[in-house]
Amino acid sequence: MGAIKGKKQKWSYKTGKGKEIYHRLEEDLDRIGVWGVNLRKMSRETGVPDQTLNNWKDRIIREKGPVDVYKAGWHIADCLKKNIAICQKDLDDPDISVTNKSSIRRNLVDMGKAYAEILEKFGHKDVVAKKIKVEGTLWNELVDIYKDGDE
Repeated sequence: MGAIKGKKQKWSYKTGKGKEIYHRLEEDLDRIGVWGVNLRKMSRETGVPDQTLNNWKDRIIREKGPVDVYKAGWHIADCLKKNIAICQKDLDDPDISVTNKSSIRRNLVDMGKAYAEILEKFGHKDVVAKKIKVEGTLWNELVDIYKDGDE
């Protein structure tokens, strides 16, 4: 299916090689997500122009309808889990300097917080209430009642 010299090849997502590439793009969008698919790389690999792949991507997104937020949350959480695993492996690597390991630990803490936040925001985990500072006599009375119950 080579292009005729001087003419651009018309790619159809309905037939032949175009149909195979369209299906592959559709699968990649489902598996990796809209932002994870490298259309330029796919264009170089397949010979389909960037703009055609962009048009196909837009068509696929329109046909799929609204984003399933629940599923998107799992994709993001899964990505964070993979990054956390990579950082944990790096901490065990003897060739990585102490300074870099310190940076990796800070990143792990940040990713852990982000992971919990993503799970909460997308409804995959119950929200944990923030600590509330309670002061005053009512609090002291509640503590006394609680202590009295233990006796």
